[in-house]
Amino acid sequence: MSSISNFNDLLALNRVIQTYCLTVTPDALVNDAITLMLNISYASEEKASCILVTEECRLIGILTQTDALRLTASGKNLSSVRIADVMKREVISLEKSPHHDVFTALQIMRQYGISHLPIVDENNYLLGIVEEKKYYKSF
Repeated sequence: MSSISNFNDLLALNRVIQTYCLTVTPDALVNDAITLMLNISYASEEKASCILVTEECRLIGILTQTDALRLTASGKNLSSVRIADVMKREVISLEKSPHHDVFTALQIMRQYGISHLPIVDENNYLLGIVEEKKYYKSF
């Protein structure tokens, strides 16, 4: 019975959720968000590859490193552009549930071709994030 318990622990979604993630409000400036991404490291010393946009702790958008690169390459002056004007508003996320495990997260990420999967509760409050690159390092 203990091996089943250990196996379930191995597959637990909590195993791959990062509860520390960068967040900003919709009024944050894109330049400031990009600066955060470039200068803030996680415990593993890796730079953040996305910023989640929240309003009253509820997830409302995302800006990924790829989005930031596209914006920077566009040549547009980003010093006065609000993140709300450029973030992805339709965020693919996963509502945390006892029925979801690491395979659920991976399947959603593969299905939608995404590298970042925010984890929310039933009220869309942000709980954390699963990032593909860190997902594979956890095993």
